[in-house]
Amino acid sequence: MKINKSAGLWIITERAIRLLSGIFLFAAIARHLGPQNFGNLSVTLGILAILAALPNMGADNINISEIKKQNYSNVLIGSAILVRLALCIPAIAAAIIISLGNSEISPLIIASSTLIPIAAINIINHTLLAHGNFKSYAKYGCIALTLGATLKIYGIISGKPTLYFSIIIPLESLTITTLSLKKIGGFKLLIECIKTAKKTSAINYAKLCKPTAVSAILVGIYLKIELILIGYWLGGEAAGKWAIVVLCITPWTLLSAATLPILNSKLAGIPTDSIPYQNVLTRFIQANMIAGALSIPFNYLFYKYIISNIMGNEFRDLENLIAIASISIIPILLGAIQEVSIAHRRTTYIVLKKAIIGIPFSIISLKLMTSHFGLEGAAISLTASYFFTAVLLNIFFDKHFHSALLNSLNSSNSIRR
Repeated sequence: MKINKSAGLWIITERAIRLLSGIFLFAAIARHLGPQNFGNLSVTLGILAILAALPNMGADNINISEIKKQNYSNVLIGSAILVRLALCIPAIAAAIIISLGNSEISPLIIASSTLIPIAAINIINHTLLAHGNFKSYAKYGCIALTLGATLKIYGIISGKPTLYFSIIIPLESLTITTLSLKKIGGFKLLIECIKTAKKTSAINYAKLCKPTAVSAILVGIYLKIELILIGYWLGGEAAGKWAIVVLCITPWTLLSAATLPILNSKLAGIPTDSIPYQNVLTRFIQANMIAGALSIPFNYLFYKYIISNIMGNEFRDLENLIAIASISIIPILLGAIQEVSIAHRRTTYIVLKKAIIGIPFSIISLKLMTSHFGLEGAAISLTASYFFTAVLLNIFFDKHFHSALLNSLNSSNSIRR
């Protein structure tokens, strides 16, 4: 399938709008709730992101690739949905158990637990993207974004409590999935897919995604561990401030993620050991490295002169934290591209190995740095951890991608026209 530039532009534009609106809206929510309550909300969403990783199975790129390779098979889609829904059971059970241990976040976890089944059925979105319907997906994203923004603004204006925001946040993802389902055939197609599901197909899908499912949980822990541990070690107010730091980093990953389905489609029909494959991969690496480098001064200035004025005095003086933590965007973007390459090469065990080593490194580094330098230490630890897992560990575990990374640093030799 040929992916034209206008199709890619649609989805990149949608992500850019989501990036900017997300920063402004969550900054306003932070000001409305205050550091303590915003910290509780952020910790809740962090916990659920880890649990939702189980039914999601870390299979976003695998889904797009396999759906295309198997000619949009209803058997594959239905079998995958059943496997993913089955994994919701232990994830929801874990959410209930965790909620019993903390009275402050207990109602928030229960209210936002709909994120777990939504993560299971988002293979519907991947089906739409596998068809190359980037324009439709971007439009649905904008509709969901508008709905979510309206509900958030209403909550702020009317003085709604933290529980209200924990209820409405999952609605955006649900809206996108519902509209995507309607586009590809509606509930009639969904029922047909589930009816045609086969045990052998489900087993094969589970086997293919088993490494990424385990990795997704470990990566989820890796991505959210700082927030959760900061809340535990330094308190809810510190967690609220750290959530703002993360808020300034996350949207850049969303913007990068907008290009990944395009990269996925471009690489799907190219042999992984070919020069054209390496050329496409190298171009994406170079573009994302530039974007990561530009994000550092942008984040610093954007927070200092705009976001800090929106959030008020309780969230001021975070610019140094944001500048340090923004350096981590470079390895985060590189890691996202690597996941696409791994999905095509079916070497998903690489992610698992890196996560197993990366999590203890991150925890130990975070503990040492926060003990001596507080939140600034957390920012340094975050950046060091991402470079360790996304760059250094590739020397040992993914020489294929490491080679592409080295080629991208030497642009005069990396692209053979």
